[in-house]
Amino acid sequence: VNALLFISVLMIGQFSVIPFLAKYLVANVDFREDQLKWVYFFGGLASIGASQAVGRWADAASKPFVFRIMALAMLLPLLTLTHLGT
Repeated sequence: VNALLFISVLMIGQFSVIPFLAKYLVANVDFREDQLKWVYFFGGLASIGASQAVGRWADAASKPFVFRIMALAMLLPLLTLTHLGT
């Protein structure tokens, strides 16, 4: 039950940032709208690669340990994206 709660909180955190990502990058970081396709393209590629690697890691190591590390690691791109224009 705790794992579902933690995953839900992480997903809500991401869902509160992702919808505003395009507007934020255009308005504050001076991306052009035609450049946004590359943000999503490379983000998708990174997700595909990372999901495979983290999945193998979780199979080999303790799943709670991997979850804790990834939950903390998720803060780096989130904070980086939300502070780019400041």
